Amino acid sequence: MKLDIMSLKISIEIDYQLEELIAAIHQVEGIKVADLRIHQLISEDQNLNHGIYIFKNNLKEIYVGKCTSRSFVERISAHFDNRDGAWMNTILKKISKSNNITIQEAYFYFLKYFQLILIPVNTEIFTKTKINTLEKELINQISTLNIIIKS
Repeated sequence: MKLDIMSLKISIEIDYQLEELIAAIHQVEGIKVADLRIHQLISEDQNLNHGIYIFKNNLKEIYVGKCTSRSFVERISAHFDNRDGAWMNTILKKISKSNNITIQEAYFYFLKYFQLILIPVNTEIFTKTKINTLEKELINQISTLNIIIKS
């Protein structure tokens, strides 16, 4: 497993060990959402533009998601949609509701206090089923979407 604690990405192989991956996720700070640049979501290897992504808040894992049909660029950007009627902005809605603030205020909170980690997988090796399984395993182990705490 390739790991850089200040990194945005964690590299894994098909024979990954879940416990090692979770330990790596806890160690990696990720990149502050406000500092994220589109090119960081794109790999030169087209087979590595899909996988798992994790949003952290106060260095606690809050949200685990997957990209199987859509790339990281397409999928992750949907979380930033600050329109009231948007359907993919679950995190913004949760922040808004739990802190009694508007979606627009939640958007700025999200930018300021959340970090992102990517776990790109080689789609020539990892099937959609394997990515779905990994997402479910991580949700069961680390996702705490219901515990968003105001900073």
